[in-house]
Amino acid sequence: MTSIPEPAMPPIRPKKTRNVFENAATAAREPGEGETKAVQPRPAATPKSAPVPAAARPERLSTKRMGGTKDILLSLPEELKTRMQATIAFTYPYTGIKHQQAFIREAIAQLCADLESKHNHGEPWPLPADLQDS
Repeated sequence: MTSIPEPAMPPIRPKKTRNVFENAATAAREPGEGETKAVQPRPAATPKSAPVPAAARPERLSTKRMGGTKDILLSLPEELKTRMQATIAFTYPYTGIKHQQAFIREAIAQLCADLESKHNHGEPWPLPADLQDS
């Protein structure tokens, strides 16, 4: 009778980190094969109000936020959201729009242009008085 060998244990995964800079620092400190990892004491926590010098802050890699934008909260009926998702999925090769935010921006721009051309000789309307102050 032959015995079934025990499976090998998977390698120990490194501790999850919060950003790419910590990942790179952790990878640089990982011991090689056969070495043991020395336990190092954690640095004392700095108070949250202490400013971090600009030189010590890592540069931002990139951001998804467009410049000059303002967030809004938009609620849609479930049927309309599903319809939008299906439209984006099937028309992406023709429109190049693959994100819901881009789809909504394009739809707003097209409807505004259509209404301006029909009712204001193609010119944008001036801001209402209550929106001019903000």
